[in-house]
Amino acid sequence: MRAEAKILMILCLMFLAGTVAAVGIPDTLNVTTDKPWIIANNGDQSTITVKVTNTTSPYNGDVQGVIVNLDVDPVYGTLSPTQVTTNLSGMASSTFKVKTKSGAAQINATIAVPALSSSTIQNIDHNSAYFADFTHPMNGTVASEVPFTVSLTDQYRNPVDNRRGAHIINLHVSGPAPDDCGFAQAGYAHDVSATLDASGNTSVTVRLTSRIGDNNIAMAAYEGIPNQLAWISAEAKGQPYSMTGSISDGGILPVGTKFFTIDYFLFDLYGNPLGDSSVWVNSSEVGPGEQKLFTSNSRGQIRLTYGPKATVKNITLTATSESNSSVTKVLFAQFITAEATNMVLAITPQNLASRDIPTSQPAQVVGKVTDFFGNPVVGQQVTFTLSDIQTSPFVATGSPSFDSASVVSTISATTNSDGNAIVYFYPGSFTIQQNDPNYSDKASGSCKVTATWNAY
Repeated sequence: MRAEAKILMILCLMFLAGTVAAVGIPDTLNVTTDKPWIIANNGDQSTITVKVTNTTSPYNGDVQGVIVNLDVDPVYGTLSPTQVTTNLSGMASSTFKVKTKSGAAQINATIAVPALSSSTIQNIDHNSAYFADFTHPMNGTVASEVPFTVSLTDQYRNPVDNRRGAHIINLHVSGPAPDDCGFAQAGYAHDVSATLDASGNTSVTVRLTSRIGDNNIAMAAYEGIPNQLAWISAEAKGQPYSMTGSISDGGILPVGTKFFTIDYFLFDLYGNPLGDSSVWVNSSEVGPGEQKLFTSNSRGQIRLTYGPKATVKNITLTATSESNSSVTKVLFAQFITAEATNMVLAITPQNLASRDIPTSQPAQVVGKVTDFFGNPVVGQQVTFTLSDIQTSPFVATGSPSFDSASVVSTISATTNSDGNAIVYFYPGSFTIQQNDPNYSDKASGSCKVTATWNAY
């Protein structure tokens, strides 16, 4: 009985040894995925398959019962299970479930004994475009070129890259008249189609309008992104190209009264108002304050005052751009005497009824004295004189006069606050007796009134 038992044990051991030898030891490990691409949407998945074989003759074939460990960077997703055992075909599988990050997830497989390892790449594509981000300067100089970058991402902020195919967006730019903006990549046309790169970005160059104002860049709706709009303000900067200037009061003021108001306007090459540009203003006078630097406001305007002066002067004011000396403007300021220089005589009315008519009224005689600018001058004496009295062929019964009670042919008056010296003229008279041989219903006369002031 003992001898027979030993023989059976030996036969069993020989059978087991023959089985292992027939299978062989694994020397090859392969890992594959059933989907070249999955979507980073927190739900998509793929099947990961491992295959273990022995390639050593005479044991070529699949290896069953091998334990394989699987792992992946958890930022991309999870594997279930993470440890598998090969079947009769030397194969085992696990499910990879994606999270929300796109990229290339490396899935690793390892066997402890004998030590074998292998891996495969599971490509994870972004989801549909959801966000559009623009990178650009907020402003730029008119007619200059500025960069404009568009970045598209999905709802999980993965870049909408070109790893799986091209993504093309359409852009349009418009601005203030003459609307001469455009994309350099499109020959400065208003529209351009741009392809996203491996980072989900595309960059174009925008030439801004030659007039100041907002240049609007619109992106047409794309996948989950509605129409988008951004803008870059075209501003007038740099050297001035031209300058205008004006001076108040026609450039003439009486001495010691008030100051001139002077306005300069600066413009760039395209006629835009040029702000933040400095101008030296020099006068032909010598002394403090006769040379000063001024800076234009956002309207391209410099406003300053000059004067008053205590003495009669003719002054040349020269404005010169600090950054472009060829841009200049010359204005002239005259300070003249404030004394009275002119007189005007007015009689109202100039035709009136003779004094024998009951409704006869005197005429108002006004000598108005003014200075060079037409301002009234008070306290000036004006003398009025009647002369060249004509009544022929009619016979007058009373002479014209500056007095209603007596004949006064010369009289003086002083100008008031309005510069007016005022007297009254009373006409002569004729007989009203129809049986008088000198009576005529057509009787009329005339005379000259002369006003004299300061020998004028």
